[in-house]
Amino acid sequence: MGTPDCKYNWWNATKEPIIPYDHFFMNFYNNFLKEVEIPIKLEKFVYKCDCLIDRCNKINNMTNNKYIGIDFLINNGRPNSGQVEYNDEQWNNFVIDLNKKYKVVTTQKVDNIPCTRDDNLTAKDIAAISLNIKTFILIESGVTVGLYNDYVTENQDVTVYHLSKCSYHKTSFSNWKFYDHINKLMFLL
Repeated sequence: MGTPDCKYNWWNATKEPIIPYDHFFMNFYNNFLKEVEIPIKLEKFVYKCDCLIDRCNKINNMTNNKYIGIDFLINNGRPNSGQVEYNDEQWNNFVIDLNKKYKVVTTQKVDNIPCTRDDNLTAKDIAAISLNIKTFILIESGVTVGLYNDYVTENQDVTVYHLSKCSYHKTSFSNWKFYDHINKLMFLL
């Protein structure tokens, strides 16, 4: 928006002091709304979407409840922007080992483990099935923003293990745990 103010300028927001990701976007969009003279002010960067419930129910019906009772949804798609160090073999072995202990769904196919791609689910569909799931492991990506729904961000029974080596991807959500490498999640196995 042409301002050097750290609250609104993404480049500055990536420097110390780090602004939580959700706070940055809230400030950015509030600044935008003010600049274009739309009298709306966001209080937090979380959305409530009743359509998620309908979409979740449709997906459950379409897939014979495949996404109900899932212990972990793992967004394991290869990051293309260097968000985390990614080794296919290491990630696949982690998913396979976790699946021995828990019911797991992935966003990228690993062996015979259920995958959102099996049913051609979109990022919005993944946000919808998040209503069924209590634990997430996710690499910072486009799917992440779909989980900024009030069910995930404000539900203390839900835990999100958020992976990125970029500290500016941290959020202010108390149930989001930030890690920079898959090795730091080995305690889940």
